[in-house]
Amino acid sequence: MKKYKFAFGSVQRVQRIAEEQAAVSLAEAQRAADAASAQLQARLADIGAARPAPGPRSTTEFHAQREHLDRHRVAVTAARAAEINALELLGSARADWVDAARKVRALDRLDERKRAEWTLETTHAAQLVTDEIATIRYKTEQDRT
Repeated sequence: MKKYKFAFGSVQRVQRIAEEQAAVSLAEAQRAADAASAQLQARLADIGAARPAPGPRSTTEFHAQREHLDRHRVAVTAARAAEINALELLGSARADWVDAARKVRALDRLDERKRAEWTLETTHAAQLVTDEIATIRYKTEQDRT
């Protein structure tokens, strides 16, 4: 009997590679999203620490502190935008990985079904050969007697 060979074996290998690459991209996107979230938290902590102490101050000090707070506000806004972008990329990477994994699982199920069919056919063919041998032996013994 012929050895089992999955007709879509090469497609299955390519899809597995694509799934692995998608998983790597997902991990990278997760790290980027974590870094963006950490950066935002750091910026928020910085703006909290940059609040001026209450009390009298000169106009120059007031303007300098206000400019300092404005720079922190801009940094927080940029960090929020970076976090949103990173989370969107993470969602896209997750969707790509899920799609790639779904394709691999579908090919795996098809391979399992085809292997089961092949096993059944092989077993049936072997049984037919065994039955034929037994029948020939039985007839040969009957002819001798």
